[in-house]
Amino acid sequence: MSAAGQLPVGPTAAPTFRRLVRAEFTRLLLRRFTRVTLAVCAIGFLVAVGVVWATHSNVTPDDIAQATAQRDDQIAQIKAQVAQCAAQNPGAVQEHCGMVPTPEQFPIDQFLHHHPFTPSMVDSYAMAAAIACAMAACIIAATSIGAEWSSKNLVAWLFYEPRRLRLMGAKLLALCGLLLPLAVIAQLLWWGAAALLL
Repeated sequence: MSAAGQLPVGPTAAPTFRRLVRAEFTRLLLRRFTRVTLAVCAIGFLVAVGVVWATHSNVTPDDIAQATAQRDDQIAQIKAQVAQCAAQNPGAVQEHCGMVPTPEQFPIDQFLHHHPFTPSMVDSYAMAAAIACAMAACIIAATSIGAEWSSKNLVAWLFYEPRRLRLMGAKLLALCGLLLPLAVIAQLLWWGAAALLL
């Protein structure tokens, strides 16, 4: 064998921490499950924004007229029940039969099928987006460590790798480097979508 074809013999230099983090980040991104989960999250976000847009449509005058008619029917039914109770119990006190509500006590918002999207709803939907991101992050992290266990890498870097803390730190940093920006991007996208919905 010629000298040019021989492999170098001797101790090889350990990879730097930055190269280690880059390798772990690349490996995490190349996992099919990670890519599928991120794609499902993106599709789910678009579907959720579409559902919010369809559910909280603008109220038309026909919707207000229909809600007003339903409110008036409800008040008429309560008035008939109070009158029937008063007729059956002539000496009954007012608290026994109840009172007939005024239209101001029955806002028509309760009878609208579609409510407009208001600024007070933005925070609750932002919390829902944060919970969805946390669930996706938990799934990606759990399957990542599960893949390490199933390939027997976990045992190797726990017991046989002398620089195990560097390796654990690189894996953790790669995982956080993917999931934390994902959460921030999801919140920024939601605030942008909320501004459009408003």
